[in-house]
Amino acid sequence: MQIHIFYPSINLASLKRTIRFTLILVLSAVALLACEDHKKRYETPSWLGGSNIETLEAEGEYTIFLELMDRAGYTESVSKILYTLFVPNDEAFQNYFRSIGIQSVDELTDEEAFQLFTLHILVNPRSRYQLIYEYVWSEEQGPDGEYASLFFRKRTPSRSTPYTEFVQYHSSFGGDSLLIYTGDKYVPLWSKDYFEDYFAATDGSDYLYIYPNSKYDTSSPLAGQAMNWHNAMVIPNPSNPIELGARTSSGFIYYIDQVVAPMPSLEEYLRNNLDKYGLFYDLMQRFADYGLPVVDENQKTFYRKSYEDLPNIADDAGPGNGPEVRMKDVFSAFIPEDEILQRYLDEHILNTYGEIDSIPYITLSYILRSHLNQSLCLISKMEQGFFNDFGDPLTLTKNDINSGFMCSNGVLYDMKKVLEPNAFTSVTKELFFNKDYSTFLFALNTTGMVRTVTSPYQDVTLFAPTNDELLKSNVRYNKDANLIQYYGPDEVWRTMKTDQLTEFVQNHIAFEKVTDLSGDGFLEMSSGNYIHYNNGVVEGPENQYLGDSVTLKFSEEPNETGILYGITNAIKSRYYSMGKLIWFDPELSEFAALLDQAIILNRRVRDTQTRELTPRLAWVSSSDAWTVFAPTNEAIITARQAGLIPSQRDSLQAFLEYHFVRDNVIFDDGNPAGTGEFPTQADAPVVPNTPKYRTLKVNNSLHNLTVTDASGQTVTVDHTQANNLAQKSAVHKINSVLRFE
Repeated sequence: MQIHIFYPSINLASLKRTIRFTLILVLSAVALLACEDHKKRYETPSWLGGSNIETLEAEGEYTIFLELMDRAGYTESVSKILYTLFVPNDEAFQNYFRSIGIQSVDELTDEEAFQLFTLHILVNPRSRYQLIYEYVWSEEQGPDGEYASLFFRKRTPSRSTPYTEFVQYHSSFGGDSLLIYTGDKYVPLWSKDYFEDYFAATDGSDYLYIYPNSKYDTSSPLAGQAMNWHNAMVIPNPSNPIELGARTSSGFIYYIDQVVAPMPSLEEYLRNNLDKYGLFYDLMQRFADYGLPVVDENQKTFYRKSYEDLPNIADDAGPGNGPEVRMKDVFSAFIPEDEILQRYLDEHILNTYGEIDSIPYITLSYILRSHLNQSLCLISKMEQGFFNDFGDPLTLTKNDINSGFMCSNGVLYDMKKVLEPNAFTSVTKELFFNKDYSTFLFALNTTGMVRTVTSPYQDVTLFAPTNDELLKSNVRYNKDANLIQYYGPDEVWRTMKTDQLTEFVQNHIAFEKVTDLSGDGFLEMSSGNYIHYNNGVVEGPENQYLGDSVTLKFSEEPNETGILYGITNAIKSRYYSMGKLIWFDPELSEFAALLDQAIILNRRVRDTQTRELTPRLAWVSSSDAWTVFAPTNEAIITARQAGLIPSQRDSLQAFLEYHFVRDNVIFDDGNPAGTGEFPTQADAPVVPNTPKYRTLKVNNSLHNLTVTDASGQTVTVDHTQANNLAQKSAVHKINSVLRFE
């Protein structure tokens, strides 16, 4: 038996109209009810309590904080806007007032009240989780994010009071008194989470070292949630001891055990303690700069102080750029007191320079920078391994430090010793402590090579010419313009371009430790160019071309990683390319003419500044190393008579390119690396799974270099015609052309 169920037909349009009409009736009824009691609002949930101000008033022992709030002009704002408050009780304020010699809020100026109060507030409500795990860069930051709790600095509206500074050394403001303003203060929020994520001590020892008069909870039931707002410990909520904070209807309150006093920056702390750190601070003032002027309503001009070529410890925001980085990073200043620093200067530097004003800025900057780090250094971490601002690994322990003090933008450690950078104890020591090498030192520093040559992980041989010897080599330091200049063939002093200066400096650096230059050999420099040395005489490509050799004056005692040689002349290669060598050598004029005919050598290229002719091979930049077996005029003439010189351009190009070995600089020095089968510039026939370039076989015996071509011909290089240096290449003159068929 089948049962059939019949559904009535439905008109969808009619149904939609019915639903729409019903909704209108419901909404209208709600609106009418609202109109009858338009002042009625939902009651605040019982668990939320009153506002921030109402909660503090109800507690009864936070009257001074409320007075300070009113004096700072924040009562109305806190009553209307969501805030996070860090609140000391009345007893904590009374203790603080006694410490600064006053009795009440009334004795503070408006400016002092504002500065003090705003160190205890954050705009916007923050739970403990939100305080510790800032939502920056990614909303999924949290405990498992890359940075976890490392964004521990919180920006407040507090600022230091503007002050007047007498400027001593600035080129424009020297002798003037300037009004200086500072930036907003960042207050650090310390937590167990932070110390864990920073791989520092979680037992509170790191914290208590830089806050010796503070407390850090490690034993209470809430120790796992421990937080400190700068010097003040967050204590349990008096009304609910199982919680650290109180959530209110207008934000959060965290109760703290002491007042957060006005926080000096590292710059301010040094300036306020000139009796201890006056010498270090005076050295720093030689790098001070003053910018970003602003004019107030009274037409007074204020300036923002900063430091050039040093970590800018005058910036309250800390190192780096951008709000995220500044929430994460602070400076660490390792400052020796005057007596310790003066003794070091007397024993190591002033015995050469006589007075501080004669010390080159580079030497001063290295002294200062070795004591200023752009990251937070804590005792437990520095004892595991410490690196200064240059990246030098140094040994530093708690025994080297007298005390620590946390400033608004970093920690200051009072040091028992001076921290020397590697540059002062390694291969560059003579350059920093001897004024005769200031030009070469400036060039070395400008190109960023000081750090490279002083690395403990890199062997190095350094050749250093004096200022006078560089001047004879047409290189000088222009102090007024603060740059290196070169006196070119056009008899004009011109600024050396960055790439030219870098190559010039690197021509004096070899990344191996060579303690004996008495024999005969070749040495690759970090520029890729080579030098030839023979019984204490050195020459680079241009030195060889000009007959302007370099003599070794002295050698320093080798240290663990390197050796310094004083030299009588600069090592030169700037104007001596492979193309120039071939074009201007009269014995290679026939070979040069063929290269020109095949459009391989552009003989019309000129230096963009001096307009000197510098012929260039078309594909020279396709490899960083070349060896040329260049047929002499006699060899070319003989080959032409024998019909071995192709007439068609493509064939001629391949014929000529077969004389250029790619990716290798080979001398007749007996080096086994110079023996083997090497690719040339000439393309090989296109055959799958075969090399792209045709090859030559080279046998490198001492002073007896031979090359065998594809035809089976073996050519011996006369030692007297070998080893002609050019930029990143060696040219050997040969008495026969090479053939690949």
